[in-house]
Amino acid sequence: MRYSVAHRRAAARPGLTQVLAPGKASVYTAPMSQTRPDFLSLSVAERIQLAEDIWDSITAEDSDAASLTPAQVMEVQSRLEAHDQDPSTALPWEHVRSELLQRNH
Repeated sequence: MRYSVAHRRAAARPGLTQVLAPGKASVYTAPMSQTRPDFLSLSVAERIQLAEDIWDSITAEDSDAASLTPAQVMEVQSRLEAHDQDPSTALPWEHVRSELLQRNH
């Protein structure tokens, strides 16, 4: 499952970070064992590659970490069926990308 993860200090458990994931109980994790690298010293392309490498290492270690919830599977199926019924509603990637970039500026 791909989590939209929010981290915050857990007042009840000093030294731990509370990880909140949809549909799951809170999980407490210890801080990283190594000092945090200076990610901003990397180029955007290098940071994207790093994120991909980290994600690949997670899914290689725990394939369930990338699985969808039943609700997510149903949503994907619903969207695919809607597209099959009317493919003209699809938008080209260039259009979507352009809109996203305009929103962020």
